[in-house]
Amino acid sequence: MVEHIDVRVLVSRDIDAVATLDSIDDHHSNYTSEEYAKFITKRKCIIPFVVEVDDEIAGACVLMVQKKELIVLHFFVTEKHRRNGAGTTMIDSVGRSFPQKDIVCCVPSTLDGNEYARQAFMEKNGYHLCKVIKGDTRVFMFRKGKRHAV
Repeated sequence: MVEHIDVRVLVSRDIDAVATLDSIDDHHSNYTSEEYAKFITKRKCIIPFVVEVDDEIAGACVLMVQKKELIVLHFFVTEKHRRNGAGTTMIDSVGRSFPQKDIVCCVPSTLDGNEYARQAFMEKNGYHLCKVIKGDTRVFMFRKGKRHAV
């Protein structure tokens, strides 16, 4: 049973734990410890967050702040903490932190074919699918705010 879910900015002591959790998640675009360390130094335009469940890191997201939009470049919650409110808490926190901006989420296809569950999660949280970019890895783009293609 979940007692407490908290979202906060990623700090140096989180880097190794987040990179390890990210590497075992079922998506194609995992970040390394070095990349998370770089994000910490670019706080003006790129902001990494973590979500904790009962003081255990349960996931992370990386945001790129632009003039009119906030782009969620990366978002994951570990298998253990899915369907307990951690992902919803994190995506809600993003929206509350930047209420004046349209939010665009880039969600890569998953190794386990879990795209429909991710799409259902995004739609449940008020986002709509606006574009699918096809390539080696499909990227699904969701938008909250203006209802037009990216």
